[in-house]
Amino acid sequence: IAFGLLYFIAGGAAAVASMFGLSLLHVADILAGGIPYVHQLADNANTLFGSYFAGWFAAGALYYRYWQQKEVRLLVLAIGIASSIVVTIPPQSRLAAGMIVTLFTAAVVFESAQRLFANRAVVFVGFISYPLYLLHQNIMVALTVDIAYVLPWVPLGLTSILAILPIAGVAWLVAAVIEPKAIMALRRSSVDAGAMARRPVASFRGTAKRARNP
Repeated sequence: IAFGLLYFIAGGAAAVASMFGLSLLHVADILAGGIPYVHQLADNANTLFGSYFAGWFAAGALYYRYWQQKEVRLLVLAIGIASSIVVTIPPQSRLAAGMIVTLFTAAVVFESAQRLFANRAVVFVGFISYPLYLLHQNIMVALTVDIAYVLPWVPLGLTSILAILPIAGVAWLVAAVIEPKAIMALRRSSVDAGAMARRPVASFRGTAKRARNP
């Protein structure tokens, strides 16, 4: 909501800059060594705007802009913002985060990487990735625990794989069926509302008159 409002009021550059600015609150909290005021400000911003993730949002938007416009400065900004986040997250997560930055960069720069990511299996995972992301956490944890309990002979390394398969099916249903129908319904209602708003006042008066005198 915050990004959308800023985008339409102040433009894309201001919206991306605001997301990066929010992410700096988290950095400031780390550099300040837990100073109460700064720490509280960062926590409040995270609660309201998700500031811990705002930097990733800004970097992703810049990667997309680079993909569209091929301006090197946008790529440099995207890599710089994403890399600045990597160094501020817990050490145990830095390798995975660094791999994400590398993959994003490769995907928009190198044709060989683009051919790899155009593989049908990868495209399918990308297609279901957002609903899968929204669905997986609580459901997958619960299913993993249940599978380990009901099927104790299954190796622990496989329980999470067995748990994610049905969730991937539901995610595909959301992405392929439910979401397109919902979008079409919203667009129809938006068009109908716009057409109603554009109708001359006289037509409403005429309709009201006919209603009174059938």
